[in-house]
Amino acid sequence: MRLVRLGTVLNNSGVPLGPLGAVDIEGHTAVAGRGVLHGQGNCRALESGSRKVRVQLAGAQLCGACAWPLEEDHPLSGFAVAVTRLETPAVAPDSAAAPDPMAQPAVPAVRAPGVRAWRRAQTAVLLGYAAVREFSWLEQWAQPRLVAMADVAERARRAVVPLVDPGDLIAAACVASMEPGHVGAVLPQSSATWGLDGEALLRQAWAQWHAECVSGTMSVAMSLPGARSAVYAAFGRRRKGRDEALDSVQHLITPLIEQARQCAEAQRALPGRRCELAIPPLESGAWPTVQGDPLTPWQAGVLAVHQADVDWQTGRAVLLAPAPVVDRLAAG
Repeated sequence: MRLVRLGTVLNNSGVPLGPLGAVDIEGHTAVAGRGVLHGQGNCRALESGSRKVRVQLAGAQLCGACAWPLEEDHPLSGFAVAVTRLETPAVAPDSAAAPDPMAQPAVPAVRAPGVRAWRRAQTAVLLGYAAVREFSWLEQWAQPRLVAMADVAERARRAVVPLVDPGDLIAAACVASMEPGHVGAVLPQSSATWGLDGEALLRQAWAQWHAECVSGTMSVAMSLPGARSAVYAAFGRRRKGRDEALDSVQHLITPLIEQARQCAEAQRALPGRRCELAIPPLESGAWPTVQGDPLTPWQAGVLAVHQADVDWQTGRAVLLAPAPVVDRLAAG
């Protein structure tokens, strides 16, 4: 069961009802005359009592303060949700205001201000087009709203672009193809006294570093602390051998960071490749106000920076990106 404020959603907005105009709806009206239809018999607007009636939606004047209890599969339940999704924001979110790239240096996508606002704006457009596909007679009424919503999403994306480091996106894609190699080469002979498997520790540190770089939760250039944290976790309060283990991790990871940097620098000078990416909407969780993002921070950064075109009807973006980035996207 869902409580739906039909009057708020449908009144004074010129919403075409299509075949749903013939749907019968129950409600309460004043004893004398038909008047306004209320979803609740105890509505304060019903001063002198009420009677229950059943009328066609197209001929009903609905109370804007009342909520109608509708089953989830009631045709008006989904229709009200669809119309609500087509509400147009008056302006772009505050965080989508034009940034000053001189005031804020480029950062990993996960920390770029405005990413969340941009992804919410994208989701609004995607759900708006989905609503029109479900209720096709809304298309003409919805078109100017969808154009305005897409404009909000595009302005929000452009605000994010100067705050994301394109080189770091390429470096992360280069890291994705790396292998740990022979980690034993950086282990000192004294690692046998650490009280743990030194080679396994270095592989764990490498795996943690690799995952953080590839997902975009950590910039490649600033990723060494993530690998070092594996050492602190393994040693706990023990200090014997910890500094040697930290040095070993540094000897393992630092050349890889430099390798990724050089790869990114070389690739930025080459022509990009085109590819397509489906734009997933944010996902609702257990709480309606909490939405999860199926995109990793790296994927979101790539979509923001390298988007060349977007087809909102199909929910797909065309990207023009360096080869390692395209290859990484293709690999999933």
